[in-house]
Amino acid sequence: MTLPDDVLIRPAGEADAQIIKQSIKDAGLDRTGLNWRRFKLAVTTEGEVLGMCQVRHYWDTRE
Repeated sequence: MTLPDDVLIRPAGEADAQIIKQSIKDAGLDRTGLNWRRFKLAVTTEGEVLGMCQVRHYWDTRE
């Protein structure tokens, strides 16, 4: 995958917690157990958040 030069993917930091919570709330998703430490953010070089994803371990699965 190739990203534009002005976009990067980075781990979320504590300062991102509020925007993560608000984005999840705005999308109508379940906020139970939400932890900013499990998120990755797609951001511009100016710091604008373009998107995010949560990466979680599911220990009971084979994959």
